[in-house]
Amino acid sequence: MITIKIKTVIVSASLLFGVTHTQASMFDNLVDAANGALATYGRADAPSRRTDLSAIEVSAALREVLVTGCENVLLKLQAEGFSDSAVRIELPKKWNKARKIAARIGYSREFDELERKLAEAAIAVAPATRALLLELIAEMKLENPGSVLHGGEFAATAHLQAQVGRQLALRLHPLVTESLESVGVLRASDEIAKRVKHLPVAKLLETDFTDHVVEESLDGFFHYLAQEEREIRLEPARRNSDLLRRVFG
Repeated sequence: MITIKIKTVIVSASLLFGVTHTQASMFDNLVDAANGALATYGRADAPSRRTDLSAIEVSAALREVLVTGCENVLLKLQAEGFSDSAVRIELPKKWNKARKIAARIGYSREFDELERKLAEAAIAVAPATRALLLELIAEMKLENPGSVLHGGEFAATAHLQAQVGRQLALRLHPLVTESLESVGVLRASDEIAKRVKHLPVAKLLETDFTDHVVEESLDGFFHYLAQEEREIRLEPARRNSDLLRRVFG
């Protein structure tokens, strides 16, 4: 239908203004190319450009994506931890610098063990992170759900993180402190500090591990949540409810 209208305008223009046959052919070629692009765009974008969806449906679908994603992220972290290089929890920068210096005198194994304990502490609070996120997802404001729906592959995750990230970090802080104590991070870090107190690296070992682990673990959780959102948006097989199939495809 679009093709017919555009070509009709061009033919009319050719008759009225004396456009040559060569020019008309050139216009035809441009129109064919434009129509091809429009058709391709229409097919590719159709699932996310529905106009018959209510704001309530879109909001509910976006929340379902995030809830489903949180459940899957928890399973992933429980199975794999923070072993992925993209989300690996390392020592704080100053501690890493101290580890490199200490390694020159053959003293780095304790630093490696401390780093492992940081990841262990983060994994231990993953269920609490998931539970808090589910609560905050239910409370999340979605004043313009359509803009989030059409905002890109990670738009819902980004919207959630921007809205609740700070609140989530504050609520996780005491839980992470408790977890760090439970897995022995504070004891291990004190032992290292005593061992190197006469070395120049000693002044580097002043870091709040709680803030560090909260920040790093949340970055990892949201990183995986964004991946989950992307897969639901792009892969029909991941849409496991009528609502998700209606809104996304």
